[in-house]
Amino acid sequence: MIKKYFIFIFLLIILIINCKELCDCNIDCDDCNQCTTDLCIQGCCSHIEINCDDGNHCTTDDCSVENGCTHINIECNDGDACTIDSCSKSSGCFYSPISCDDDNACTNDGCSKETGCCTHTNVECYDGNACTIDSCLPSTGECCYSPISCDDNNQCTTDSCSNSTGNCCNLPISCDDNNQCTTDSCSESTGCCHNEITCDDGNQCTFDSCSPLTGCCHNQIICDDGNQCTTDSCSIETGCYHSPISCDDGNQCTADSCSIETGCCNSPISCDDGNQCTTDSCSIETGCCHSPISCDDGNQCTTDSCSIETGCCHSPISCDDNNACTIDSCSQTTGCCHSQISCDDGNDCTIDSCSPTIGCSHTPLELTEPIQLHYVYQDVGNDY
Repeated sequence: MIKKYFIFIFLLIILIINCKELCDCNIDCDDCNQCTTDLCIQGCCSHIEINCDDGNHCTTDDCSVENGCTHINIECNDGDACTIDSCSKSSGCFYSPISCDDDNACTNDGCSKETGCCTHTNVECYDGNACTIDSCLPSTGECCYSPISCDDNNQCTTDSCSNSTGNCCNLPISCDDNNQCTTDSCSESTGCCHNEITCDDGNQCTFDSCSPLTGCCHNQIICDDGNQCTTDSCSIETGCYHSPISCDDGNQCTADSCSIETGCCNSPISCDDGNQCTTDSCSIETGCCHSPISCDDGNQCTTDSCSIETGCCHSPISCDDNNACTIDSCSQTTGCCHSQISCDDGNDCTIDSCSPTIGCSHTPLELTEPIQLHYVYQDVGNDY
């Protein structure tokens, strides 16, 4: 309200400034125009245009000098027979399309603008495929393309249809699984069947397997038992067997044995009999041989003997013949030697003799007359 008051004051000031008609009262300002409000303000006439807006969007508002405001209804004809033309005071003309809906989603509903008649054109559901039955679902308008059945109830054929002719085609399928380890076949009721082949060659000496690329494979099994004391071989009927090897080298001078890791071992036997009086040796044919050693040192002056513990023993022999009339000695080549000693004392006045028990004796001569001396030689046990 205050805002309107200020506006009025402002207009009043402008009127006074621009005053062209002087007046004393409102009647003095009548301009014979029904479209203005004539006022005398402060001795100056003012002609204010009246507002003819009736707030109705369905009328054309105007003003006539003679009659004042006029409100002529507007025409809301859009020239379309398929709409209902009406007018709203608040918004003006509006054109409501008539309903041509036949509640069938499989028709395109239309209306003729000239006649207002509804048209219902069927939706085209042709997919250009001769192998389908084309139809439309009235509730949704969705096109349905149901494939025709070319099923021959044979799992061994691929069933198809020619899109151009609609003719069924039932071609045999390939059951080849590219696996050389199967026999491929086909059953009309269940389709492809892949039965594993048997690669058993009846040979216990092979490992039978199958490669999808090449088929059966028979690899020789390894019969090595890791035992160097056996000969590893294989029997077709029973498979691997391991026969003990013979480590007998035919030599009686070796101890024959076998090591799992290294095989035969022929170790020389010991022929030592612990007897220093034998020479120990070994014969390949008979084994150990203990030959008595010779303790003969070639010395006739020793007695040769042998001790089991120490071996040969050479003890000097005694050449004492218990005869004081001999010198006892020994020769390595001939043995004992008993040489007659000389009892000659170089005295012609004694009789020199020798007794085996006491040796030389020199008995003085008792001479009564000169005698011719002679020598007496005595040998062991003999007198000369």
